[in-house]
Amino acid sequence: MTRGFTLVEMLVSVALLLVIAGLGYAFSFQYLMSQQLHDAAYVVQEELRIAALDAFAQAADAAHGVKVMDGQAVRFVGPSYAERIVSSDKAVPFPSSVTVSGDDEIVFPSGSMAPDAVSTVTLSREDRSVDLNVNAYGVVTLVKN
Repeated sequence: MTRGFTLVEMLVSVALLLVIAGLGYAFSFQYLMSQQLHDAAYVVQEELRIAALDAFAQAADAAHGVKVMDGQAVRFVGPSYAERIVSSDKAVPFPSSVTVSGDDEIVFPSGSMAPDAVSTVTLSREDRSVDLNVNAYGVVTLVKN
């Protein structure tokens, strides 16, 4: 009687390992894609909160805002992104695969935490999206779709 494994037993065990590894890769890839979208949403949410606080504190005695573009959120000082003080820009990158739609510029007037207008920024990636809502009081909420 010989000891060891037969070729068939080895092939079956290798095939099972490959199936398990393949499933693990597929699930982890979907998780990574979802996590990148949520990370981008949290970046934009924090930038909006900082801009509101800077405006309320009357930092630089000017309005503060956030411009959201594909791949980055830019916190700026000024009445709009077009009229901003460029040297004060603070750009925070996020994955370029996340696309932006809806209101892409939100401005908080000096001395106020309330935005100029109620806004919704939608970040999306493939079949998932996240809405960032800024209400009339300046409260920023995330809604995962």
